[in-house]
Amino acid sequence: MPLISQGPEEEQRYILFVDDEPAILTSLYRLAREWAEDRGLTIRTAESGSRAQEILEEIGEDVWVMVSDLKMPGMSGAALIEQTRAAFAHIVTMVVTGYADLAQLNRTIHAGIFAYASKPWDNDELLREIDRAYEHARIQRDNARYVRTLETELSWAGELQQKLLEVELPARRDMSVEITYRPLPWLSRGGDYHDVIPFGDDGIIIMVGDVSGHGVRAAFVTAFLKAMIYRGYVRQQLSGGFSPAAFLAWLNQHIIDQFTGISDVVLTFSASFLDVRRRRLITAGAGNETVCVTRAAGDFCVNASGPMIGVARDVSFTDVTTDLEPKDTITCMTDGMYKNHKQGHRLPAETVLRLLREHPFGANDVLVRAFAQALAMPEPADDITMIRVQIR
Repeated sequence: MPLISQGPEEEQRYILFVDDEPAILTSLYRLAREWAEDRGLTIRTAESGSRAQEILEEIGEDVWVMVSDLKMPGMSGAALIEQTRAAFAHIVTMVVTGYADLAQLNRTIHAGIFAYASKPWDNDELLREIDRAYEHARIQRDNARYVRTLETELSWAGELQQKLLEVELPARRDMSVEITYRPLPWLSRGGDYHDVIPFGDDGIIIMVGDVSGHGVRAAFVTAFLKAMIYRGYVRQQLSGGFSPAAFLAWLNQHIIDQFTGISDVVLTFSASFLDVRRRRLITAGAGNETVCVTRAAGDFCVNASGPMIGVARDVSFTDVTTDLEPKDTITCMTDGMYKNHKQGHRLPAETVLRLLREHPFGANDVLVRAFAQALAMPEPADDITMIRVQIR
């Protein structure tokens, strides 16, 4: 039986007819020939289920529609469709049969057939069903192509975001810094913000924040913060001092001004100024981002929470000062570390401090797994950001 040819530069596409009766295959071929030519399809035929499998092994990725008889010697049509759907989920399958075994027909329905037609068939009605199956296959492939393109673009955007958020860690003898940043793996880009900025001769600024929501919009806001914070605020303060509370007030005003008319752009944020020489930590918070200090004499979380960023214009924040000791470890983290957002459960402060104490500086990967285990989460449900600084 001749094949319908296509131009060499066109995508090869097939429709496969399967029936153990040669006369039926001839009738199906004649019925669909002009229709297939109009759509650039090549017709392939198989006289048995096993022959259909051989064809699928050769061109299965390019088969759009398969129309099969139900009762055939050897492999039944139901078994063929089950195996085809398992190996080539993109192929839209149909049954055309005069066999009225309800159990076999039920198998094909559960396997996911698109349509069923009885023998003898009405030519116009059957061709309409085949055309509907083809259109369904086309839409599926267009959607899959769109998703692949979107995933590629989002992956690129995620890589760019991570480049923008990269931090050049300060090389100092009096302290060590370690950063862990993990956006949700299926999104590639996150809504967590972090930065470590040298300030003067003796200090560093530590910032962590969490933009509401996930995906592209949250990632855009984090990139906006990276571009805005140093140039717009920190650089202007180099000749004076840095107050985390004053910075958060400035950030709140700018977020409200820049995102006027865009709903739900709110942030939780923590900003800290670490004066290493004086061994002093000044912290201000907006929302519930956590700053903890672990030390031999006793661990504690800094209580410096204020209103969230971007909610109201006339708000204020408070600086909280903590005296530090040699070998103290300061940990700043977003709530993806200690909160299970799916279940609305968060770890109590004593559990957070215990986990920090049990995992010394330099073991961030193990610490992240320990937090996830304590939350009974095999996979993270939110972006994770953690910055740890150890005073020497």
